[in-house]
Amino acid sequence: MKKIVLLVENRPALAHPVRCAIEREFDDFEVVTVETENDFRLNMDSFLGNGTCPLAVISEVMLPWVQAGPEVPAIPPEVKKGTFRKAGTRCWKLFRQHRQFQTIPWIYFTFLNKATIGFDRHSDELTALVEKDGGITPLLEKLGDLLHDSAGMRMRLVSGLNTPLAECVGELS
Repeated sequence: MKKIVLLVENRPALAHPVRCAIEREFDDFEVVTVETENDFRLNMDSFLGNGTCPLAVISEVMLPWVQAGPEVPAIPPEVKKGTFRKAGTRCWKLFRQHRQFQTIPWIYFTFLNKATIGFDRHSDELTALVEKDGGITPLLEKLGDLLHDSAGMRMRLVSGLNTPLAECVGELS
């Protein structure tokens, strides 16, 4: 079974090469792409509902609420207030509110810099920023670093255990 990486990118011309590069570099990964903030929320609800988690999330910061169409789902007040410029950080905040998602690496992949997105307020130790103008290679390197970092792997292992941590201390040493 392939491991899922969730890619949140509204531009297919950018999403396609990222998806191809990740799936080529990590042959046991499958990239699931969503294009809007609403799609992200629906996917998150799906993960919660079926008890699965993506291995990592790669997200643009500026996203539309939905793609243009005849039926637009109700726009929550925080989306109206923050507009598309904060969509990725709202998605990160919603994601991190759920215990099972707190140890999953998140990479902002954007043309914006840390100051512009307020990275200090919208990040944690498993969150990184890779600027798109550097190309796909730095993204692949950061994804590999976050997934193979021993502290991060230990956190993901601990969060996935069904037994209390006190009973597993010897196994984790």
